[in-house]
Amino acid sequence: MRRKLLASLIIMLLAFSCMTPVLVNADTYVRSGYACKSGKNIYFAFTSTKKSTPIYKFNVKTGERVKVGIKRNSLKEFKHLSVSGKYLYCAARPAKSLSCTYIYRINLKTGNTKKLAKGTKPTLVGDKIVFEGIKAQKVNDNLNYTYVPSGKDYQIPQEGGKKQPANHMEVITETSCRDKKIAFGKYKYYITKDGKKIYRKSGKQKQLVCKAKKITGFRVLGGYLVVKTTKKGKNYAYCVKSNGSESIKMLRW
Repeated sequence: MRRKLLASLIIMLLAFSCMTPVLVNADTYVRSGYACKSGKNIYFAFTSTKKSTPIYKFNVKTGERVKVGIKRNSLKEFKHLSVSGKYLYCAARPAKSLSCTYIYRINLKTGNTKKLAKGTKPTLVGDKIVFEGIKAQKVNDNLNYTYVPSGKDYQIPQEGGKKQPANHMEVITETSCRDKKIAFGKYKYYITKDGKKIYRKSGKQKQLVCKAKKITGFRVLGGYLVVKTTKKGKNYAYCVKSNGSESIKMLRW
């Protein structure tokens, strides 16, 4: 009797496990953003309500900036960049779509693009891409829809494939908020309340990293910060060494 009962329980558990999506074990990762670093190069793109830029590659040693060639020129609003080997991963919006974003893989050598999934915020975690799904949301009674983040995370292989539910914890290393501290290594970085300076702090010691008329945000990369500023209606981006010893203008747009 006990053997029959045990066998029945095992069958029920196996059936339940087949019906329930398997979640990936929780990992902590640094969420992608408007800039990423690979070797001596920083790849970046900026998107705002007024204007979006192409993807650029900036050499931190020479200060040289070049536009990343993409054969599918109909893509816009590049966000959440990551690089692995010869590929760059990002979210982008096709020009014909008003709000739907997809995950793309771009070959940095050939410019070829591959659509991997519908979603946003792609980030490389190991050999997978973790991203947030999107869903259609009704705008008004005229049956118009827009796409918004779904709040659900998924993962796919880097080359694309079937998506699976994922359970990850993200660390954010960029901010546009004043006085919000971003932890990176042993330091914490923050914009002062007046929006004119960035400091890095370790214990009670703090060091000036950058100053400008109006700082609108920054992202911390290994050894560098990509800092966004604005002046007289123009936006600027600077590559700043994390100790504040050097600052190079990357772009005006």
